[in-house]
Amino acid sequence: MAITDPFKIYTSEHNSFTYQTTLDPIQDSGESYTGSLLLVFETLTLTLRDASTGTVINSRDVQNVLNTNGVTLDDDGLLIWSATSADTPIITSTKKGNELHIATFEARYPAPGTGDAVAWDVFVYVRNLGKAI
Repeated sequence: MAITDPFKIYTSEHNSFTYQTTLDPIQDSGESYTGSLLLVFETLTLTLRDASTGTVINSRDVQNVLNTNGVTLDDDGLLIWSATSADTPIITSTKKGNELHIATFEARYPAPGTGDAVAWDVFVYVRNLGKAI
């Protein structure tokens, strides 16, 4: 499956942002597909963690995000995550500069045989405004 976008986001603490990508489970197989790609996916989950502590952020621990919880996926495979301020807190308040959070998406879809899945990470660099100086 191809993911066609950059994997880094820069934002400030308690700020909202939008991430988008296009999912195409058919591209790598060489098969053709007509119809809604939304019907292809069985599950779509999101885990959001602080990179240095492993702390789960905003209860996003393998959270269902298939057209819920701020994430949409349309018929053409366009995924949009509308992150809120709850997705960008500072976990380590003594850290200066940017704090790295890792958002891991996993999409499962049926394939001939046992099915398939793809996972990818989005690096969210959150600027600690309290320690900006």
